[in-house]
Amino acid sequence: ALESEPEDLYCLRELSKLYMKSRSYEKAIILADRYLKINPGDTDFLFYIAFAHKQKRDFDLACDFAERLRLRDPNNFKNLLLLAEILMHQNNVLKAESVLLSLEEIAPENPKVQKLKNFWKKMKAAEIAAK
Repeated sequence: ALESEPEDLYCLRELSKLYMKSRSYEKAIILADRYLKINPGDTDFLFYIAFAHKQKRDFDLACDFAERLRLRDPNNFKNLLLLAEILMHQNNVLKAESVLLSLEEIAPENPKVQKLKNFWKKMKAAEIAAK
């Protein structure tokens, strides 16, 4: 379908998601980039591309996309979890703390939030010990 209609939005989006499900993140990102150039207003899709970049360990781009989504939808729980993880991978303790505070406001008892918070505490303690 993409060969006959290379800019078919539905095909680009769905094929990119299919590649993500099969963990072919490089291919998923290529199609996702094409899709977002044509349809930059698809807020939900920003999560998928941020996740794909995180899986490829391209934390700078992952963070860029997750931050874009955060600006559009500041209470998107899944995105905030993803963003907190990305920031911790980047050793950005202060920004991670800010995101964790947002997560705690949304879902204070969520086990994923508590797990990230415990990991963040260990990071902060290691950062203090290194000084």
